[in-house]
Amino acid sequence: MRPRGPRKLPPILAPPPSSSRTLSIAAVITAFQELRATVSVNSKGNWGTLNVASPNMLEFEAQYGKELQRWPYNDRMIGEVQRTGRPNVGEIFGFCDVFVPIELGTEADSFLVAGPFARTRPTSVEIADRWHAITNTRADLADPAFSRYLAVTLDTATLDGSLLATFERLLECLALLLRGQGDAEKLATEVTSLNAALQLARASERLWEAARGMVDERTSHVWRTPLNRDPLKRLGLARPPEHALVGLLRDPGRTLDPIADVLRRRAFQRAAAEFAYQRGELACGQVADHGITLLSGFKGGSSRTRSVLVDLATQATTLARRFDFGLCVGIAPAQGSESLAARYRAALAAAERALRRRASLAFAENRPETSAALLTRLRARLAESVENRENVLLTRFERYAEAALVHANFRIDAVEAHLESGLERLAEPLLASGQLDRKSFEEWYRSVERAPGANITVAAVVASYRSVVADVERSILQPTAARQGRSKRRAIAFMRANLGKPLTLRQVSRVAGFAPHYFSRLLKAEQGVGFELYLQTLRLEHAKQTLAGTSLPIGRAAELSGFKSRTYFQRVFRETVGMTPVEYRKRSSI
Repeated sequence: MRPRGPRKLPPILAPPPSSSRTLSIAAVITAFQELRATVSVNSKGNWGTLNVASPNMLEFEAQYGKELQRWPYNDRMIGEVQRTGRPNVGEIFGFCDVFVPIELGTEADSFLVAGPFARTRPTSVEIADRWHAITNTRADLADPAFSRYLAVTLDTATLDGSLLATFERLLECLALLLRGQGDAEKLATEVTSLNAALQLARASERLWEAARGMVDERTSHVWRTPLNRDPLKRLGLARPPEHALVGLLRDPGRTLDPIADVLRRRAFQRAAAEFAYQRGELACGQVADHGITLLSGFKGGSSRTRSVLVDLATQATTLARRFDFGLCVGIAPAQGSESLAARYRAALAAAERALRRRASLAFAENRPETSAALLTRLRARLAESVENRENVLLTRFERYAEAALVHANFRIDAVEAHLESGLERLAEPLLASGQLDRKSFEEWYRSVERAPGANITVAAVVASYRSVVADVERSILQPTAARQGRSKRRAIAFMRANLGKPLTLRQVSRVAGFAPHYFSRLLKAEQGVGFELYLQTLRLEHAKQTLAGTSLPIGRAAELSGFKSRTYFQRVFRETVGMTPVEYRKRSSI
C-alpha cells in the first residue's frame, strides 16, 4: 500500500451529519494511531491518507526501488475486492495489507487499504530473506541500514490469531460509517468493542511506554496526579508504583545467528509484560534490549514488602530461564521521599553490581547515583570492555544506551549526543593501540549520521549506533572477518556514490583493499551475482529513483546512473524491469 498522487481525500469522506457517526469515525482513527497502522483510501486510483505510521516498511520499499512490485500487487488486490465485493488480505515482502471496499458499482469505486502489518512474529531467517528481497544484500547487524530495518520490523504491529479478523471488521465498520449506512448507535457500540479487543496488539508496547515515563526524572511525578488515574487503571494498576526492580540478562548466549539473539531478547521482554498484566499491580518496562524493569505498587510493612519483591525477582528469573537467559536483579524498595525515578536508578545500579558479581539479586544502596553520574560510569566501562578485550561490549553498550535515553528524556538530539560521546570513548583505546585506523573510525561516524530533518525515531538512532558497536566488538574478537566486512561495505558505498562514472572491478576492489578475483568471489558469495550484474542492479535502482523522483530527461537519468547510452539503458531497463523508462515514470506518477 503506497498512497500516491494528490493528498486530498475523495468526496465520499465528507463527515456524515450524525454526531454518533462522526465520533465513531474519530474513534476508529484513534485506534489506527494506537496500533501505529498506516491506513489509506483509494478512490479511482487517487490516494488519501487517514493515518500514517512512520517509519514503516513502505519507506524501505521506496528507498530501494521496490515500488514497482507493489503497484501491480495493489491493483491485483483491489481488482479481487471489486470482483468479490468482500475484503481481502494480501502479502508482499513478508508483510500483509487489508483491502476493504467502501463503495462499489459506481464510477467512484473506493477502498480502504491498511498495512503493512505482520501475521506472526518473524524468525531470523524470514527477516534476513525479506531484507535480501528488498535490497539484494545480506542481513548484517553491523550494517546500519539493516539495523534500522530490524528496528522497524520489531515495531510493526502483529495481528495474530483473531486480531486480524477484528481489524478487518473495524475497517468494514469504518466503510459503513463513511457511506452513511448501518445503525449509527450499533456501529458505535461495535467500534468500541473492536477497539478494546485490538488493544492486545500493542499491550506490551503500551506498558513499556508507560513504565518509561514512570522512571523518567522529568515525568515520574505526573503519574502520581489525578490526571493519570484512568491510564493507570487501563494498565491494571490501582495506584502509582513505588518499588523498582531491574533485571539485566546474564550470559545472553549469543549464537552464530545474532538476529535470532535479538528476537529472543525481545520475546523475553514481551513475556515479562504479559506476566505483569497477569499478576496485576505491576508495570513492566524495557532496559534497552537486554533487560526489564518491574515497578510494583505493593503496600505493606517493610519485611513483607521485601519478601514480595524478592518473590517477584525469583519469578522474573524463572521466566528468563525459559528463554535460556540468566537474570541479575536489582531491588529498590520505596523509602523516604525518593522519587520512583531515583529508585529505578538505584535498582539499575544494584543490578549492575549483581551482574559483575554474577549474583542472582542485590538490594540498592541508600545513596543512589544521579542519572548523569550513572551515564559517566557506564561510558567509562565501555572503554574498559575494549581495553580488556572482553566479550561484553555490546551488552554494556545496551546499558549505556538505556541510561542515555532516560537521562535525555528520549529527546533525539540529546540521545545522539550521548551515544556519539560513548562511541568516541570506546574508540579511543582502539585508535591508540592501532587496532582501529582513522579511516574506519570516520566511516563508522558517517554511518550513524542522519540527514537534517530526516524522519527517524529514537529507536532507529540507537539501532544505528548498536550496529557500529557490534562491528567494534567484532573488530576486537574477529579482526580479520570484521576488516573484510568493513572493506566490502566501503566498496559498495563507493559504487553507490560513483554510479555515474565508469567503474571497473579492479578500481572497486582497490577501494576494498582486495585482489580483484578475491573481491569478486566475496561479492558473489554475499550477493549471489558477480561484479558486473551487481553494478547493473545498483544502476537500475538509481535510475528508477531518478525517474520517479525527478523530471530529468530519460537520457540524463541514464547518464547519471552510469549507462553508456540511452539506447542501451532502455534495452536493459525493459529486459529487467518489464517496461520502458517512460512507462515506469508514468506509472510512478499515478
